[in-house]
Amino acid sequence: MELIVKDDAFFSHAGGRIFGTIYFHADEYAFPCVDWTDFTEEVLTMWANELLNRNNRHYSHFTLYFMDGDYWLDVCKDDKMHLTVKCMDNNTSVHEFECDYFDFLSIVNDGMRSLLSLLHKRQKEAIDRDFSNTIRCLERFSDQIEHAIPI
Repeated sequence: MELIVKDDAFFSHAGGRIFGTIYFHADEYAFPCVDWTDFTEEVLTMWANELLNRNNRHYSHFTLYFMDGDYWLDVCKDDKMHLTVKCMDNNTSVHEFECDYFDFLSIVNDGMRSLLSLLHKRQKEAIDRDFSNTIRCLERFSDQIEHAIPI
């Protein structure tokens, strides 16, 4: 399982939102689809926040949304930190996979790190806009994730 975050992001000048390729690849299945584009920064920070709030040994059921379309991940976490993830397309489960909570958290962090790498490059080249606030926010989430994952 992997979260694909490509370095093809572009930046909306209206509102300064970051739009790029982001999708899951699990068990030879791409969700929502190969080369899905969405508001990458918002998706990653929403998911990181939700996952970090679930870092305990209690059962929980929660949703990780994509911003565009009717796509989301319906997630059940048990008391052993095991996840069952349903890929939802307009209220229909189209794929399901299981994984460890910390593996999933690490995959989201890898996606954040990919986006951060692109933003640092863009910042250095002074392309598009100033990303310092976005970079600080993503780095803060990434640091929280790294501290949450056991060694």
